[in-house]
Amino acid sequence: QFYYLRGNDQFRDENTRTISLEAALTSQLTKSHLFSGGIQINSYLLDVLNSLDTREGSGGRFESYQVKPREAAVYLQDKMEFEGLIANAGLRLDFWDANTYYFPDVVVPYRQYNNSFAGDTSWTYNKDLVHKKKSPIIGRLQPRIGVSFPVSVSTVFHLNYGSFMQRPSFQYVVSSQVQQAVNAPIRLGNPRLLPETTNSYDIGVMQGLGEGFTLDVSGYYKDVKNLIETVTYTSGSYSYSTWFNRDYADIRGFRVALAKRKGIFTGSINYQYSVATGKSANPQNAPVSITENPRTNELTTDLQKVPVRDILLNFDRAHNLILNLA
Repeated sequence: QFYYLRGNDQFRDENTRTISLEAALTSQLTKSHLFSGGIQINSYLLDVLNSLDTREGSGGRFESYQVKPREAAVYLQDKMEFEGLIANAGLRLDFWDANTYYFPDVVVPYRQYNNSFAGDTSWTYNKDLVHKKKSPIIGRLQPRIGVSFPVSVSTVFHLNYGSFMQRPSFQYVVSSQVQQAVNAPIRLGNPRLLPETTNSYDIGVMQGLGEGFTLDVSGYYKDVKNLIETVTYTSGSYSYSTWFNRDYADIRGFRVALAKRKGIFTGSINYQYSVATGKSANPQNAPVSITENPRTNELTTDLQKVPVRDILLNFDRAHNLILNLA
């Protein structure tokens, strides 16, 4: 009772490969300076050939691409210890290259203008002839610093700042899904996506209470930018989806940690209160629709599914209590 081309049949042929190189060196150059540094290099291969929908009359959804993204990083840190002061200062430089091509016409990616005479605005739909550009190499310098120093015999003040980045997942960068019957894109990755970035701030005080007890009270704030969101472009009868950097998030809160490090019983109790707000917690929650007038090329943006005000995000967890006992 099996009828080929009558079900949601999927045939997947995917191959992935990762080659990684990491090297690090740590040296106590002087009594007060501990230097550490290193490099990280990753090279990927993504070879995908999938038929995702072979139902009769569906036209078929087809994924076919082979790309070799790569990334590299170099970092250097100095841990400085002086009387009454401990500081960590570091720099990290990241590079990210999707190592592929993109279509400059984001509205109709396969659009090829004829230009047979002056003023000719007619165009054909041809993936092989349309102009493509090489994806850019994206780099970012990330400083990080942490300082702690005593303000009394039993009280220590600490302050931390760090800048961090996370490259987009490959599915948002290099994927390509087309309708097999007419070779029209259904969903295309965006090789120009910027990395998601976070600036993190933390300030607090640790107080010794005697008998092995310490109390640490800290407040923190994380400013997250370049989060990814879905966008759908439509021009006449042509429509497809891609992703772009549009969203952000604010994460803020405080921690109270009581620890006991001496005695038969040791452990800690840590309470954290946080609030995470933004427009969307994932690339699908607040999609944007952009429609082009084929005659005038004028674009109209529909933001009906984007919240007017910031909302609590799915990963928001107001109260978090962790107890460790040994």
